[in-house]
Amino acid sequence: MEKILANISASLVAPKNINQVITSALEEIGKFMGLSRVYMMEASLPKKVLDITYEWCAPNIPSRWKQLWGIPLESLPQWMGPLKENKNIVISDTQNTIFPGVKSPFESPQIQALLIIPIWANDQLYGFISLEDLSHPFNWRDEHIRSLRTIAEIFRRSMHAYQMEQELRKTRDQLEAVFTCIADPLNVVDRSFNVLLCNPARAAIFNSEVQDVVGRKCFEFFHHRHKPCVVCAVSDVFQTGKPSHRLCCRNKTDGSEAWSDVFAFPIYNDQGEVIQAVEFARDITQRKKAEDEIKRLYEALERKVEERTQELRNIQEEMILKEKLALIGQLIGSIGHEFRSSLTVLSGTIYVLKNRSSEESIDDFIEALNDEIHKMSKFVEDLLDFSRTIPPSFQQVDLQSLLQKIIQKISIPSKVHIFFDFPEDFPPAYVDPDHAEQIFYNFVSNAIEAMPIGGTLTISGSEEDSKVVLHFTDTGVGISPINLRKIFTPLFTTKSKGTGLGLSIINMLIRKNKGKIAVDSIPQKGTTFHIFLQKFSITEREGEILSGRDSLLKNPK
Repeated sequence: MEKILANISASLVAPKNINQVITSALEEIGKFMGLSRVYMMEASLPKKVLDITYEWCAPNIPSRWKQLWGIPLESLPQWMGPLKENKNIVISDTQNTIFPGVKSPFESPQIQALLIIPIWANDQLYGFISLEDLSHPFNWRDEHIRSLRTIAEIFRRSMHAYQMEQELRKTRDQLEAVFTCIADPLNVVDRSFNVLLCNPARAAIFNSEVQDVVGRKCFEFFHHRHKPCVVCAVSDVFQTGKPSHRLCCRNKTDGSEAWSDVFAFPIYNDQGEVIQAVEFARDITQRKKAEDEIKRLYEALERKVEERTQELRNIQEEMILKEKLALIGQLIGSIGHEFRSSLTVLSGTIYVLKNRSSEESIDDFIEALNDEIHKMSKFVEDLLDFSRTIPPSFQQVDLQSLLQKIIQKISIPSKVHIFFDFPEDFPPAYVDPDHAEQIFYNFVSNAIEAMPIGGTLTISGSEEDSKVVLHFTDTGVGISPINLRKIFTPLFTTKSKGTGLGLSIINMLIRKNKGKIAVDSIPQKGTTFHIFLQKFSITEREGEILSGRDSLLKNPK
């Protein structure tokens, strides 16, 4: 038996076909011991069944392969009890045995003797070896049982090693298939920069086969150098132990450039040392060309935009200059027209005075002269107002009180009625009071002039976010859509005696006071001007006080 044990041990060292070796071992055991049948059962614990895996039968002894397949463990409680405790089942004579449950799927009426050797792995039942004699009772010797248990352990280790080898081979084949099928260049390099593995995509770049690349120095074969590259992702990995990325360019045989994104990743041994590096490259030549082309086009576009922008600036400056010159010309023409008209009246009046009779009164002539002088003075005052750039002095202003004061100063025709419509808690505004008075005076005067046959002027107030809004609504002649777009243009007027500067000055004053103006008008029905001004708030008042305090600190009296 010792010789059989030695033969089995030797045959199971790296066997080419473990199934054949185990079957031959069972045959050798059976023939040596003069048995009828020897077979092995393996337990599938997840499925809780037993399956026959190997069998040897003496001549003229029927196989039990079909009967011993998929046997439930729960159907063998008396058998599984000893086996799960790693105990042998020894039956020398099935006719006289006292072992309970001997009538089982594993025996037939012809079995005279039975020996079952458990196979254990990882503290649980892996299977067992069954030895049967159909001719007569059999005296199972202790030394044979010990040898059989040793053989069972050898079987278990060999099958486990074989299964592990098969799994490793399968994993290796899968990895090799993946490695080979990757379309991007891929290779593995050791610390001496020898190429250990290379996929076809990497070899194809150099018009070579994989076997031509493996074993060569990467810097020699890939870059035609005699020493490692200075800028190299693989060198970075060996130096830092961390993944690395590099952008690489190489010259192709046709003289063109090929760009690649190169990534390198470390492979560690059990001690955590970097022993190899995986180098992965992705061809980005087309992307690089596209990026360079985009950059070139972008730079060209920037130049074009800058050129066009400069042209637009020049055109804008030229247009502004033309507009200024046109406005100056229009202003000079208006001034000339107004003064010439007034001078003509003055000259005519003086001529009449010189040639009047001694009995004629001069009062009418003096009044005519005063009217023209007042008209000329008003025109000059409007021009000065339009040209002034004095910044506003912001204060808290009660708009309702200011409007009441303005109404008292204006001569209101009897057919014109003025109404106020303000909420009780209407807040004050934060404006220059002199500017506000000039603005409101102009709107009230214009509204009265727009109602020559009488009408109603409604002055109302509302709030909108951080603004107070005044609405001047008259029932006058209204403004045509064409003229509505021009009313704030300097020197535009529809009045026979107007200067065309009134609303331009008002619009300028409103903007200086951080406000805005809007207008709605329907011809023959009336016009509404909406004036948006800053609402007075405690925060603004505190800012005003702090500003004044700082001024006093800087300039103490």
